Amino acid sequence: MPMTSNVEDARSGTVATPEQALRSHLEPVFNSGRYLVCLAEDAESAKSILPEEHADNVVTLLSTAPLLPAGSDPLRTMVAAESLEWLQSLHARLVAEWKVARFPLVIFMADSEALPLAHLASLLSSMCERYVLWDRETGYLRTGIGHEVDVTVIVPVYNVGQFIERCATSLLNQDFQGRYEVFFVNDGSPDDSLEILNRVCANSTIAKVLTKPNGGAASARNWGIERARGEFLAFVDGDDYVSPTYLSSMFNAAILANTEMAQAEFSYVYADSGTIVPHPEWLRTVNSGIQPAVKPAYELITQTPGIWRRLYSRALLNRNRIRFVESFRRHDDLSFNISVLSRADGVAIVRENVYFYILGRAGQDVSATDERLYIHFRIFEHLFDDLRTRLRDRPLYKQFLAAMYGHHKWALERIKPELKDEYSNGMARQILNSRGPIPLLQRLKVLRSWFPKDRWLLLKMVAIALLKRDRPLPSDV
Repeated sequence: MPMTSNVEDARSGTVATPEQALRSHLEPVFNSGRYLVCLAEDAESAKSILPEEHADNVVTLLSTAPLLPAGSDPLRTMVAAESLEWLQSLHARLVAEWKVARFPLVIFMADSEALPLAHLASLLSSMCERYVLWDRETGYLRTGIGHEVDVTVIVPVYNVGQFIERCATSLLNQDFQGRYEVFFVNDGSPDDSLEILNRVCANSTIAKVLTKPNGGAASARNWGIERARGEFLAFVDGDDYVSPTYLSSMFNAAILANTEMAQAEFSYVYADSGTIVPHPEWLRTVNSGIQPAVKPAYELITQTPGIWRRLYSRALLNRNRIRFVESFRRHDDLSFNISVLSRADGVAIVRENVYFYILGRAGQDVSATDERLYIHFRIFEHLFDDLRTRLRDRPLYKQFLAAMYGHHKWALERIKPELKDEYSNGMARQILNSRGPIPLLQRLKVLRSWFPKDRWLLLKMVAIALLKRDRPLPSDV
């Protein structure tokens, strides 16, 4: 976690210096017995952060000296440095002379004014199994592990031949200084999307065009996740496009805030006219490290669920076994986002418009007005099971309740008139009769605070919940 310039010791009530806080953070590493030697050329200050009993284990290493002292084991060696050039030179020697691809552990004392911290994190991730990045001036502290790339972008491709070249071009022309890869997952598309991608990506070292049997957007995204190498994942729809700062803005924010997610702003683009309409959203942020963030992350589950304007930690998904539900052939991003946001530590916020979402394309999920909208009932039943224990937390449950109502209301307003009664009946029963930590009347109070103009709809829902509570929910299958 990031530190301020002084850190209060909860045990003693005293204020610790950044050096003391970092030393405390590293003590378990040294006590493990794995890292016994600290190599430094210009990092004499590294001695101040070592536990006292290890202070004599510091070896000053000059660039002209042997790579390691006699008898040293490179797999039991910690490196402390302040000079990036020196560290990169030492890493090159480690690879050439010892055939070891990564340092086991690096502590890097940074100067954020000289080199951006996000860029440093990317470089350290490429050279280390584990690293500690510390900026003494700001008190910023980040611990990380090595990754082959910083970000993997996953793009499901199906019948988007009209749009895919613009999408691919925008992703291949990022200003991102880190390492990234783009997976275009051809989901058995019958049009010319694959041919266009093979042409556009022919000379790219970043893009990979993968082909799988048709299984839907959720299966294409999961296919990409299983093959991803990035520390973070991004998801882009094949008919949309992004700004040149799409990756750099969100990656930088996630690193600076020390969060497992980042979120930027987006615009709607009308397919028929090309009109671009920004979609601003109100957010309550806190300072996290040196970047604004939303904490707890679940405060965002009431927002537009678009996965495409967010960056996700791959470790977060793997740790919680989160994947897209492949039986949801539409709106799979809704359950995915609520599941992730209910578990993430926080979301770094980028106040920049970086994603352009196409509206009005034939065949889009958001254009449905029939029984396909009944899928919302199945999605929220899945989330009740997925978040069973977490929904005992009342603040989270209240956000979940508001999100469920908001999405059902959106579907109710769109669905055909002859289906509205059946939808509203199911909506009332799922929202007010489902299991949860607060009773019906308290749920009504929560919803009235969120949706004060919906008084009559909410009263109608209470009547339905009391009189028709045992009827089955509408089904889309």
